[in-house]
Amino acid sequence: MIIKLRGIMLKFSSWLTTLNEIKFEDLEEIHGYDASPEQMLGLYILYYQAYSAEGLKPWSYYDWSGIRASNWTFLGVLPKTQDLSTLKAVLGKHRGDHQDAANEIIAGPDKNMMGYAGGISYRDPDGKSFKITSSWGTNPTAKMRAAADLIKKANESKPPKEIFTAADDRLKDLITNAEAKMPKLHARGLVSVPSLGLSTPPKSLIPVLYRAIVRMPGASGHGTWTGFDPETGALRMNLQGAGDVEKFVFGNKALWKNHLGRELERSGHLDKIMQAKKVIDGGGMLAWGAKKAVLLALNAAVAKMTGDSSIKVDEEGLMWLLKQLD
Repeated sequence: MIIKLRGIMLKFSSWLTTLNEIKFEDLEEIHGYDASPEQMLGLYILYYQAYSAEGLKPWSYYDWSGIRASNWTFLGVLPKTQDLSTLKAVLGKHRGDHQDAANEIIAGPDKNMMGYAGGISYRDPDGKSFKITSSWGTNPTAKMRAAADLIKKANESKPPKEIFTAADDRLKDLITNAEAKMPKLHARGLVSVPSLGLSTPPKSLIPVLYRAIVRMPGASGHGTWTGFDPETGALRMNLQGAGDVEKFVFGNKALWKNHLGRELERSGHLDKIMQAKKVIDGGGMLAWGAKKAVLLALNAAVAKMTGDSSIKVDEEGLMWLLKQLD
């Protein structure tokens, strides 16, 4: 679940009271290129409302739709037929001007007419990965179901698809809190997966992450990665339309295994790390020595990648990385 994700603001405290209102079969998806003018208007209004509710500044309709939403797939509970009829009439009134039509709806008595709708948008740029790009709507249940459905789809693909998203501080906390709730919700049949399966590397691995992310096709979206903060683990980006921002990169195991593993392979140290991992997994007296050896190999790889021998991966970073490389 993403490249930017300026706020899948899933209000998890409301799940328990509303989750049963959205059935799995209510979820649909449509690609931006295939959406009708009134569907795009409805989706823009839902995007605008989601971002405004979180104190974020939404794009204008034409900034949103041009090179962005027209290339996204929208997954969730979509606007219903009766509301699309209303949107079509308002669009006609404004001679097809989506921004003017959206302004009228957002400020008028019908502003809450799509309160049932919500979901996420994503791209599948290479057939191998899902880049989560935004959320839309004010229904947190629909958003959560859509996120879980996309994760399930990625996990069940052969091979599993990568999931990538970049989160601000608020979204980082929401993802972390959500993960703790997922097993119970899944046990009750309320979401389709027991785990979001998204994690962000420990801070000591951020130099490796930065090296990998600048090579990921499409990972920069409409921005440029400019560096990282080793104290917080955030990556810095200059994002078109937003300026300088800091993001925490979240991904699933397939993403980390493919890209971080590739960076270690380029450094020439992946084989040493994987051999030592087998010893660590075996436990016993040799595990401690193997852990020390693999840390030396990993930090040699990091020094080669970054040209900075002062950057050191710690034991937390090592064990997280080994888990991703299974």
